[in-house]
Amino acid sequence: MIVSKPPPCNRAGGTMMALLLVALQAVFVVLVLVLTLAACALALQLIAAPRTPARHALPACERPSVAVLVPAHDEAARIGATLASVRAQLHGGDRLLVVADNCRDDTALAACLAGAEVLVHSDASRPGKGYALAAGVHHLAQAPPQVVLAIDAGCLLEADAIDWLANTCAATRRPVQAACLPRPRDGDGAAHQLAHWASLTEHWLRPLGWRRLGMGCTLAGSGVALPWPLASTWPLANPHCALDLALGLDFALAGAAPLFCADAVVTTAWPDDDAVLRHTRRELAQLALIVHYGPRLLQRALLRRDVSLLTLAADLCVPSVCLLLMLALLALGAGPLAWVSSGAALPWALAAMPALPLAAALLSAWRKAGVTILPAQRLGHAVPYVLNKIALYVRALLGARPAPAARARDAP
Repeated sequence: MIVSKPPPCNRAGGTMMALLLVALQAVFVVLVLVLTLAACALALQLIAAPRTPARHALPACERPSVAVLVPAHDEAARIGATLASVRAQLHGGDRLLVVADNCRDDTALAACLAGAEVLVHSDASRPGKGYALAAGVHHLAQAPPQVVLAIDAGCLLEADAIDWLANTCAATRRPVQAACLPRPRDGDGAAHQLAHWASLTEHWLRPLGWRRLGMGCTLAGSGVALPWPLASTWPLANPHCALDLALGLDFALAGAAPLFCADAVVTTAWPDDDAVLRHTRRELAQLALIVHYGPRLLQRALLRRDVSLLTLAADLCVPSVCLLLMLALLALGAGPLAWVSSGAALPWALAAMPALPLAAALLSAWRKAGVTILPAQRLGHAVPYVLNKIALYVRALLGARPAPAARARDAP
């Protein structure tokens, strides 16, 4: 009997398919390990965060000079309240500068009437918060302060926020991030309660956990204090929609990781649809920053034996709790399907690895910040909330843009 050999092309095709399957398995394992690292970091943050952090007395010391920088684009309607909350905390020698960035309304006039210095920045080819901040810092260089404090228009400062930020910044010579929290609205439905809980988890519990463990934090955009040497030498003129996050990581790599100051509180208005879309684009932009900064943070952490840089690398892998949950569920659903189709149990079975730390993180966040906002009987509304978030991510990926009046405003 003559046995025919399979054609060479079939053997080559089978080899290529085998190599492709191995490559897919390797990529899947790496992604699952990154998700697991992120879920563990999130669980560590939220478990370590105190339910009610201790309030400290403001230290009795001379405060350094401060320049409060407010970039504003078409904010005539609400900039007055922001400037009033700032002026109430200024000392002699402090400055309040509003950068009216490519405005088409009376933002500059409203800021002037509210008692602020006004710098009109009109450059349609360079819109956005980064360019406005750079213009403001360049203007301040004529009489530089010791500390520059960036506040978004629409935000309100709670009592002693400027003193806390300025004193901490001057004492440590590092960037300092205030607690940037949303102002709740009366009568909100389940969707807004979920969003409020998610925001408190992101901007309150997560940095609180790192602070309790003695670690640094990332920057959230508004309520950021910078020592003048850092503010004046760092490249702020950048259109990146996650500029604040990138700057915080650059500062950390340079040996000046930002610190979280829970005693300084900045409240923000509830975001409209445009602000929600901008924030969604920022979360997706963070995925690119993971690729750019993650390996550098890990390498520098190992070389310096710096645990703080290692925790920042892990924190970077969590763009948001909701997005991390979606990615973990996607991996958990894709794993069994790939297992059945390929017939190989490993590495697809690893898809369940992020589930335990992620569940522990969510339970801790709900017990510390969600019980009073979101009763247990309303947790079922999380499903339509997540579906709505998925729709927002799809819109952002497809290039949906905010309305023209809000396009240049990169709120955190």
